[in-house]
Amino acid sequence: MDSFYMRLLSYYSISSEEYDFLTREVTLNDIARYQIKAMSTGAAHILSHLDKKIMVYGDYDADGILSASIIVKALSMLGVEAGYYIPSRYIDGYGITLGRAKEIAEKHYDIVILVDNGLSAAEAVSYLKEQGLTVYIIDHHETSDPLPAADFIYTPNNGIGDVPISASELALIFSSYLLGKYDKYLLTLASISIISDMMPLRGFNRDLLRYTLNSYKDGEFLALDLLKEDEDFSYDSIAMKIAPKINAVGRIKKDNTINRLVKLFTSEDKWEIRELVRWLGKVNKERKEKSDSIDSLLDSHSSEEGVILLPILEGLSGIAANSALKRYKRPVIILCDSDERNIELKGSIRAPEGYDVIEILDSLKEYLVTYGGHTLAGGLTIARENIIPFSLAFNEKVSSYKVHKEEEKYLPIALTEILLENYYLISKLAPFGENWEAPLLKLDHVRVSSLEYSRDKRHILTPLSMEAKIIGFNAPVEKLKEVPFIDLYGEMRLNEYRGNISVEFLIKKYRVPYK
Repeated sequence: MDSFYMRLLSYYSISSEEYDFLTREVTLNDIARYQIKAMSTGAAHILSHLDKKIMVYGDYDADGILSASIIVKALSMLGVEAGYYIPSRYIDGYGITLGRAKEIAEKHYDIVILVDNGLSAAEAVSYLKEQGLTVYIIDHHETSDPLPAADFIYTPNNGIGDVPISASELALIFSSYLLGKYDKYLLTLASISIISDMMPLRGFNRDLLRYTLNSYKDGEFLALDLLKEDEDFSYDSIAMKIAPKINAVGRIKKDNTINRLVKLFTSEDKWEIRELVRWLGKVNKERKEKSDSIDSLLDSHSSEEGVILLPILEGLSGIAANSALKRYKRPVIILCDSDERNIELKGSIRAPEGYDVIEILDSLKEYLVTYGGHTLAGGLTIARENIIPFSLAFNEKVSSYKVHKEEEKYLPIALTEILLENYYLISKLAPFGENWEAPLLKLDHVRVSSLEYSRDKRHILTPLSMEAKIIGFNAPVEKLKEVPFIDLYGEMRLNEYRGNISVEFLIKKYRVPYK
């Protein structure tokens, strides 16, 4: 068998040269090579009109909030106090509305910068242009045909490559043209959106995230220090601490208080930052409480329904759909039925690997008002009167759907290869995430009688050496007794205890090779 290193290269389909490139120290020079040269014209226009009144209009998710904050902060570094607005999911809906466009014009703004929205706002953009405003669109969504009549439109298609990037990253690149450099704080804000918006960890996304994770220093950015609490600035702290808090406001607040988040990320006042973080903590606690009630609501439903109506806020439909997916292991739609007077219902769809929710919704578009999303997740709006026929058609479509199952990918490893040096070979390829997952390791044909257990016989705790062990929580002990050998799938992780460093093979799943 090839060395573990060679098998690791094969798993990722990379050469040793590519491994060296992917594990190098990322510098600002690496970041600076990603450019959208067309942005220089728009930046030059703003730089020559810094005396004008500028409005930045974002979106209610983390990416929209962070991208707006990046532009507002960059302008403040140039001495410009820009106006800003983050729309409410419940008052405004997605993107700039004609009503908000009229308010902006009435307040005598000269320049409007739409970030993470705008490509589908032809009517509002046309109105702004008619009123004599200069309009920028910095948006990473799919382009419409024809494009809105904005003065400057910047999308990833302007030259960043074939890897999708977030709106915050687009805003970051634009800020570099405004400032003549990449600012570290703005780099860090943009990197959060890579995780919150589930961008593939390749190209610019990977380099930017690696740079900010490795260069972050506690005490440098108070707002982010407080949001991540006592954890390191890492993929996990962004995914589990920072991003959920940012998204919490847009999910549950029906007023315009979401705009406080831009203040949080642009303020220089430490007292104000601390107060805003305390407020955000309370909002996130409320979001958790509302989310925790979803499981009990699902108890009165079954996997056979497919389309489920729940009395929850629209902003929680994605969380509810994820919970239902974990429970039912099938494509599922959660529609928010919190107000029976609504003639339209909004919701979210989630599906396991092997399905394409857009393909499914395309086949049922006759029932839908709007829909969109990605392969495994999406959103939809449906007329209440269409719920029953749509539910029947959806279940029929799912039952006859040809699941596109991919062959399971794993990296074989021997018991003697569970070593710190191999852990470090893998960890150098971090961060892992969307489209760049940590390798699934496979221990073949492990003798069951060699496994050792905790005192209560619930967990596998098998030492391999002074620096390695196998860990399996809540192991199916009774089933293991029925077979002589077992295949174990998992990952290596580092364990530090009282100054001692060891590596653990953490079991994720078990598979019986034969009985």
